[in-house]
Amino acid sequence: MKAIEFDQSWLLAIARKDQKAFERLFALCKDNVYTVALAYTEDAVEAEEVVLEVFLRVWKAGEKLKEITDFSAWLYTITKNCALTALKREVVRKKRERAFRDVNNTTEPYEQQDVYTKDMELVLQTALGRLSPQQRKIFELSRLQGYDRAAIAESLGIAPATVSAHLTIALNAVRAFLKRNTRIISSLVSLFLSFLSFFYKD
Repeated sequence: MKAIEFDQSWLLAIARKDQKAFERLFALCKDNVYTVALAYTEDAVEAEEVVLEVFLRVWKAGEKLKEITDFSAWLYTITKNCALTALKREVVRKKRERAFRDVNNTTEPYEQQDVYTKDMELVLQTALGRLSPQQRKIFELSRLQGYDRAAIAESLGIAPATVSAHLTIALNAVRAFLKRNTRIISSLVSLFLSFLSFFYKD
């Protein structure tokens, strides 16, 4: 990954959860991250998901960002690790999908599946209700309606990098909510794992 030159004050601002600074950093670094991710995954869609996961980790790093002396090297390491994890996760995801289909086909009544689906929708809607209107709109367009970044950017009249930055923050918030509320969905383990594979493709 090429050395990335930027104002170090951006990292300090991101540590304080400054979304504008995060958007600037994302716009500057996303292409480098994507290139590395694509080299490992050899899949454009998967590489895009790795980019989101990498910047999710940047956002979550918080105060640790102040301790980074070589940001380019740190970012490369995270990108490589996320790409390798994505490859492993894809194998696991396929196994879970097969297991989920087997369970549904043999043991679970359709009526029960419908109840589970409604419960999961309620949990997701509660999580989305905690997002800003812009973040929720972007999340729904991307993860629920299947629009790509360019289409969302055109629809909302914003830059693609801004879309990705908002989506990263939204994913972090939704994941954190689901993690805090695992007791609510503990009885839906099989469906939950399949559901996560939909928007955890990172």
